[in-house]
Amino acid sequence: MSPHRLKRPWSGQVEAAHEDEIPPFDPKNPLCPGVNRPNGETNPDYVSTFVFDNDFPAMLPNVPEADAATNQTHEELFKFEPAMGTCRVMCFHPRSDLTIPLMSIEEIKAIIHE
Repeated sequence: MSPHRLKRPWSGQVEAAHEDEIPPFDPKNPLCPGVNRPNGETNPDYVSTFVFDNDFPAMLPNVPEADAATNQTHEELFKFEPAMGTCRVMCFHPRSDLTIPLMSIEEIKAIIHE
């Protein structure tokens, strides 16, 4: 990638920004209070920050050990080892139409102290 690519004049198409109106509560949004998530659990009626284990985690807390012999047969480029962990979801606010820049200072402080 050229380090000077941003100096080139733009002659491409420019699209107008379309901002869909987001409702404060969406019963189809699995992150909203009181809504059923895909795993069948129902979110509590939270009024501030809500944190839960991801229903579709990219990592798991327990994974089998890697076979050392298998790992040694691959070239350095293809070296691998197991990774484990917990994936969590953090809902900053019960309203789905609020993002951090739109929240009050007190609401943002509640996120930080969670």
